[in-house]
Amino acid sequence: MSLMSEKDLYKFPDDFKFACATAAYQVEGAFNEDGRAASIWDTFTHEGGSANHDTGDIACNSYHLWKRDIEMIKSLGVQQYRFSISWPRILPDGTTKNVNQKGVDYYKNLVKALINEGIEPMITLFHWDLPQSLQDRGGFINPEIIQNFADFARFCFKTFGDSVKFWITFNEPIIFTEMGHCGHPWEHAPGAFGKHNQWIHYWVAHNIMLAHAHAVKVYREEFKEKQGGQIGIVQVLSDYYPMTHKKEDEEAAESMRYFFQERFLQPIYGDGNYPEHVKNRIWENCKKQGRITSRLPEITEEEKKLIKGSADFIGVNYYLSHRVRALEDGEANIASGNVLDIDIGGKFSDWLNDHPDGFRASLNLFKKRYGDIPIYITENGVRDSPGEGLHDPSRIKYLRGHLVAVAQAIQDGVNVKGYTVWSLMDNFEWGFGYDRKYGIFQVDFNDPNRKRTPKESAEFFKNVVKTRSVQAKSVSKEDVLRGPPFLVPDEVEEP
Repeated sequence: MSLMSEKDLYKFPDDFKFACATAAYQVEGAFNEDGRAASIWDTFTHEGGSANHDTGDIACNSYHLWKRDIEMIKSLGVQQYRFSISWPRILPDGTTKNVNQKGVDYYKNLVKALINEGIEPMITLFHWDLPQSLQDRGGFINPEIIQNFADFARFCFKTFGDSVKFWITFNEPIIFTEMGHCGHPWEHAPGAFGKHNQWIHYWVAHNIMLAHAHAVKVYREEFKEKQGGQIGIVQVLSDYYPMTHKKEDEEAAESMRYFFQERFLQPIYGDGNYPEHVKNRIWENCKKQGRITSRLPEITEEEKKLIKGSADFIGVNYYLSHRVRALEDGEANIASGNVLDIDIGGKFSDWLNDHPDGFRASLNLFKKRYGDIPIYITENGVRDSPGEGLHDPSRIKYLRGHLVAVAQAIQDGVNVKGYTVWSLMDNFEWGFGYDRKYGIFQVDFNDPNRKRTPKESAEFFKNVVKTRSVQAKSVSKEDVLRGPPFLVPDEVEEP
């Protein structure tokens, strides 16, 4: 079936895969049961790092209620379920010297049950819950983590790979590096490096890049031929608009794109190296500070060969786009040093906005820069709006608009192969604790049994999956005025 639009009805191709997603620490609970060891998120939350001193100790209790989770997934009719493996649940000290069989059996049972229901497992190896034992040895600052991760990945491929054909190495390296290592206002684990660190996050990101590439090398050389799966990485995509047409604002928007996005895309999908803009800007700032070397690690020629092309697909998480202006005197931005992010679109929370045009634009720009790489939308969703619960029209509006944007991107010729809603159910939302509810199933965290109840958005998404189509709604004048005009694909220019 080819994609077509009739009277604002957008149809998805027959082979397009719909999915829903969770992450281990956010839903599993059972933080100290059956041999699981501590992760950095256990340490971070037990020390009061998240809102209201919330923890994932119980969370949704999916370690015990996974059969109910599968019932929910099945009810949606989706083809895939994205979840992550808790590294400290299967390898308590982070190495293969100590295997926790009860943790392994948990994931084997989950995978088997999903397949029996006709649902393809989509496994993320690292969704931020690093074993604390490895963090105690430096975590992702220590280059030994590259081999640790490759060994962990090899164990997972060997243990689950005969059944699992869809692997993701890392979820959103930009978020883990920036929020966890350089004093972001919304701090994440490990979160113990000071508020003005200027180099650690570059090394963390560099080691993640190499760990990813080595894990992919392991899969391709040792498992891919026999198991027949595919492997990629999940990155954040956004669009970046200048606040004005002033040259400095346009340059600031492109700089933010390079630092927050292309820095993680170009090495894998481009030439194997960091963008020249990023390298030059960091080096110029270092020289002004009297440094004789750059804070940004160099990718060697051997590493370029390893990193370049180290993904069969890209997983895309999209939540918002950005309106950007240049910094004024006295302002500072630790990450890229010259931009300030300003609200764009309809604001849902203190960070997320409703701007589906930016979704379509960012997908088109990715294709323009990197070619016909298969794209899977691995996260897209929104928190409950104030006053909404099971009746959640704001979420339905958000999902509808972004599903239309995906369909339009496919019409534009972008190779989008699937869409995953975030999230299957309300869960522990990292530094925000339980203050943010992103699920299309409600979870009663006051109920010891963690009762799950579908929201109206679950029924909406179920209908999209069943009909393989989404009906667009008319756009109000207010919607148009909230954000800048969308640039159609042939108007998106290279910087």
